[in-house]
Amino acid sequence: MRQIIIAAGCVALRMGEAEPEVLLIWTKQYPDPTLPKGHVEANESASEGALRELQEETGYTAEVLIDIPVTLTAILDKHPPIVHKTIHWFW
Repeated sequence: MRQIIIAAGCVALRMGEAEPEVLLIWTKQYPDPTLPKGHVEANESASEGALRELQEETGYTAEVLIDIPVTLTAILDKHPPIVHKTIHWFW
């Protein structure tokens, strides 16, 4: 059995005093900081899902500056079922 997951996330930036700063979050799922991301709902585009996940996980709102995502696809087979996971990252 193979499961397919479509996710989206944001690389949220703001201008710091000297250089841009990146928003990282900590979750119970990962021991290291990560970028906000999650599953794309059936009724939304990948960019809408990325912005929704950013708001749900951080409370921040943003706008997508470049609506062309960097897309990563991985096959996770550590434990059954095998998962095909695609993440669309937006700036």
